[in-house]
Amino acid sequence: MVLTPGWEALHRAPSQKLSPLSHRTCPPEDTEARLDSLARHVPITRVADLTPLDRLQLPVFSATTPLATDLTTHLGKGRDRTSARVSAMSEAVERFAAESRHFPSLLTGSFDSLQAAGDNPCDPASLELPSDSNYTPQREYRWFRGWDLLQDSTTLLPLDLVCSPPAEGLLTDVDTNGLAAGNTLLEAVVHGLCEVIERDCLGQLLFVSAFGEPQQQQAMDLPIDSSTLPPGAMALVAQIERAGQSLELSQIVSDIDVPVIRCRIIDPEFPHSQGSRRRIFPGFGASPCAEIALYRAITEAVQSRLAVIQGARDSYNSLSLGRASHDKSAASVAGLPFDSVSSFSSTDLLHDLDYLLRQLRNAGFGSVVAADVSHPDMALAVVRVRVPGLTSFAVNRRRAGWRCLRHLV
Repeated sequence: MVLTPGWEALHRAPSQKLSPLSHRTCPPEDTEARLDSLARHVPITRVADLTPLDRLQLPVFSATTPLATDLTTHLGKGRDRTSARVSAMSEAVERFAAESRHFPSLLTGSFDSLQAAGDNPCDPASLELPSDSNYTPQREYRWFRGWDLLQDSTTLLPLDLVCSPPAEGLLTDVDTNGLAAGNTLLEAVVHGLCEVIERDCLGQLLFVSAFGEPQQQQAMDLPIDSSTLPPGAMALVAQIERAGQSLELSQIVSDIDVPVIRCRIIDPEFPHSQGSRRRIFPGFGASPCAEIALYRAITEAVQSRLAVIQGARDSYNSLSLGRASHDKSAASVAGLPFDSVSSFSSTDLLHDLDYLLRQLRNAGFGSVVAADVSHPDMALAVVRVRVPGLTSFAVNRRRAGWRCLRHLV
C-alpha cells in the first residue's frame, strides 16, 4: 500500500519544538492568529476569558460554536492567557472538523467484505463498543481511510469511530477521545495519542476504584510529594493554596509507562444550594515529558473548576458507577518525589512520537491508527487517533472491555 500524500507530510513538516517543555512547533501567538482568521468559518461567535470568575486567577477561556451538532461550548486552559485562548478555540475547531458532513469519498461495506477484498479494515470490536452498538461484521457502514503508525500501512476506520457525533449506530453516544488539533499533522497526532493513553490509564483507575479492591487502586494511583515539584509547578500550587484551596497530585501507572498525572483541587467550602460544601475538581495530563503532564493536569483541574462556576458546559455519557469508589485522600500517604516519575525529554516531536509508539509496542499493542479529518478550508490539522485494545471506560461507563475486566480476575 502507498502512503497517501497527507501522511507523507507527517515527516516533512517542522518537528522542532519551541523547548523541551513545549508540545508546539510555533509560538502560541502564531496559532492564535491562525485561529482568529478561521473563526468566522466555523463559526466561533464568542471567545470569553473566564479567569476573573474564579479567585484562583489562573487562565481559562471558553469558545462558543452555536451551529455545532455536538458541544456548543468549548473550554481551554494554559499557563498563560494566550495558550488558554488557543486551547479553547482549538477544541472548537476539532469538534467542527469531526462533523461527518465534511468528509468526502467514504468507502461503504461490511467489515467482512472489506477484509475479504484486502482493504485492511480495523476491527471495530477491538475498540470496546458499547452494548447498544448495532455493529455486526456483516452490516454495511461507511469507512474512513487512515494510517496505521505501527504497521506502516493504510487502514480503514468506521465513520462512527472517526466523526462526532456518531451517525450510523455503531456508537450511540458522543466520543471525542483521540480527537486533536495542531499546527501540523505531527502535532495533532502526538496530542491525540497522549489523550488516548491518558484516558486508558484513567479508565482503568475508575474501573478498579468502582469494582476492585482498595489495594488495587492504591497500586495504580501513587501520591506525589508536592514539595518536590519543579519551580514552575510549585508556583501554581502556591497560587492555588493562597486562594484557600488544597491540592493533591498522583501518578497513574500502567503497563504503557508513559507519564500520566492526576491532580485534585479541593475546595473545602464551595458554594452549594444548601450552603458551602467540600468539592473536588479533577484534572489529568499525559505526555512523554512528566513535567508537561504535570502542568496539563493542574491546569485541567483549574478548568474543571471554572466549568462548574460558568455552568455552561454541555455534558454527555453520565452514568453512575455500580458502587461508590474508594475516594480516599492521599494527604496522609507519603508521596513519591516528582523526579521518580519516568519521563522522556526531547526537542523534537518526531522523537516524542517514536517514544509513544515504542511504549505502546512494548506493552503489546500492535496497531495505532490515525485519521486525518482536517477541514480543507482551515489552516489547522485535526486528527482522530484510535488504538485497538486501549480502554474507553473513562469516556463511556458502558464500554468496559478486557483491559478493565482483567483487574477482577
